[in-house]
Amino acid sequence: MKIATYNVNGVNGRLPVLLEWLAEAGPDVVCLQELKAPQEKFPAAALRDAGYEAVWLGQKSWNGVAILARGESPAETRRGLPGEPDPGQSRYIEATVNGILIGCLYLPTGNPAPGPKFDHKLAWFEAFIGYAASLLARGVPVVLAGDYNVMPTDLIGPADARCLGAGGSRGVAASTAPHDDVEAPAGSGVQGVVAAQGVSAPAQGGSLAVTLDCGQ
Repeated sequence: MKIATYNVNGVNGRLPVLLEWLAEAGPDVVCLQELKAPQEKFPAAALRDAGYEAVWLGQKSWNGVAILARGESPAETRRGLPGEPDPGQSRYIEATVNGILIGCLYLPTGNPAPGPKFDHKLAWFEAFIGYAASLLARGVPVVLAGDYNVMPTDLIGPADARCLGAGGSRGVAASTAPHDDVEAPAGSGVQGVVAAQGVSAPAQGGSLAVTLDCGQ
């Protein structure tokens, strides 16, 4: 199964680019962030015509997350992160696809720091860490993918030539899937990360897309 995460930065404005990338890359599952569209304006019909069913959590002008699946409907399991500090922001959605629990997230930027926005980011992190721990405890394959708005090393920062694209967004995907052949990138500080098979910036997309292969 090929899983991709893509900060689309406006799903309707970038729809032609998104559809072109889906046709070229052919991911089985896609996590989208920054839809910047209310629930009723999500382009479900256009994506369905391209072979993808979707679940999404929209928000006008800001945030918004979605999970796309090729050839099947994602089974939604959760909207919103338990304990998140501002439930009014659309930053987390979750669904199962082909036996894998997929969580799509858009973590707050926290700018400027220090300040209330950075405090909000840290509070969101704490809620996310607690919930992720509960998912790990289930012992089922889980992928938590999205825009974490974190650059712990240059591996996913602008200094990495693979990530140089207009917009400079960070697309990060982590997995807790219990596969024996899954290893975390050196220095990532994360256990159980599915190794990225390809990193690319869709043409004119302005955002980074990270593609993962779960070996299924």
